[in-house]
Amino acid sequence: MDVPQLLVLAGGFGTRLKKVVSDVPKPLAQILNKPFIFYFIKNWERQGIKKFVFLLHYNSEMIINYITNNVNNFKKDTEIKFIVEKNPLGTAGAIKNAIFQENIEGNFLVSNGDTWIESSLNKIMPVEFPSISVIKSIKNDRFGSVKIYKNRIVSLNEKDNHAVSSFINAGIYHLHSNYFKNLADGFLSIEKDFFPIFLEKKIVRPVFLNTTFIDIGVPEDFFKFIDLIKHTKKSSSAII
Repeated sequence: MDVPQLLVLAGGFGTRLKKVVSDVPKPLAQILNKPFIFYFIKNWERQGIKKFVFLLHYNSEMIINYITNNVNNFKKDTEIKFIVEKNPLGTAGAIKNAIFQENIEGNFLVSNGDTWIESSLNKIMPVEFPSISVIKSIKNDRFGSVKIYKNRIVSLNEKDNHAVSSFINAGIYHLHSNYFKNLADGFLSIEKDFFPIFLEKKIVRPVFLNTTFIDIGVPEDFFKFIDLIKHTKKSSSAII
């Protein structure tokens, strides 16, 4: 399996988590004396990712300093790069900027830097891109719901506290550099400005994941992830 590089969206301000994590950006939130980003990288390494590109803005120097000072925690053949935005570019804008900065040609993966998806790469790679990974959910009150018809994603709905959806957007995308060539410059959202172009063409495929999914962006799920790591350490489960 030819494993592409992973672009990590980690430039957000983390406003929803500030009640419990106020001194560092979300990827550096402490989980049993290690930052979330440690577990994030180790998890993707375990699945086969060898090249990471972190797309940064808010408190970027803190994230860069942690990783560069702790490279011995990761595999010797793991390559980690950083792109710092002077001004926020949004999710799609950050990806387009990374393609230009890194001269990316071909397919690549995208993940949010505050999201834990325990096992997914072996499901993502066999599905033709562009693809969006989805997780089955009874009630959707935090994530964008996904409508699927004949194995194509036909709409990405806005977050709705009253919405009920079978699937939610897990925030893992398999894309190609060519898709961004005609995209405008500036602040762009991947959900609002990028995917609608391809949803209309009915070419976006779902990747159905059945695995642990935790977004640490709110206190409730931040503590849920802490409990997961505690349980893992007690049971000696090799999830990282």
